[in-house]
This record gives sequence, C-alpha cells and structure tokens, in this order.
Amino acid sequence: DTGRLRASIGTELVQSRGLPAARVGSRVKYARLHHEGHGVIVPRRPGGVLRFKPKGARGYVYARRVRAVKGNPYLKRALPAARG
Repeated sequence: DTGRLRASIGTELVQSRGLPAARVGSRVKYARLHHEGHGVIVPRRPGGVLRFKPKGARGYVYARRVRAVKGNPYLKRALPAARG
C-alpha cells in the first residue's frame, strides 16, 4: 500500500560464468517472504503467542499461529517481459 517494496527493487550488473548478468532484488526485510511465501508462523517459545498490530487497527492482535501464505513471484513473472 505504501509502495516501499516496489521502490526498493534494484539491479546490479554482475558476471556469471564470465558472462554479463544482472542481479535483481530488494533489501526490504519482507521482500523474500512476499516473493516466495512462507509456512505457518508459530511463537518461538512453547505456549507463547504472537503479537502484532495489523494495518489500520488501534491495538495489538494476539494469535497462537499465523496461517501459511502463498508467494507472489512478481520478479520471476516480470523476467520474460524484461528479456523482450
């Protein structure tokens, strides 16, 4: 919603096996989770709870687990368009 992930995507020219290549990615902490998805999230300590503040909420939400999320491979889908 803020455009932070999109704005953070950068490219770097590198060499791979002696050939020119490009590395595309983001340093935003949640970029990989968004792209690849994640499994069920549970507390680190047994019997604990997760605490987070959803967007637009006034207070915190407590949960014993957060369901798995399927990834959104936006970079992989954009690759054919970039190749031309």
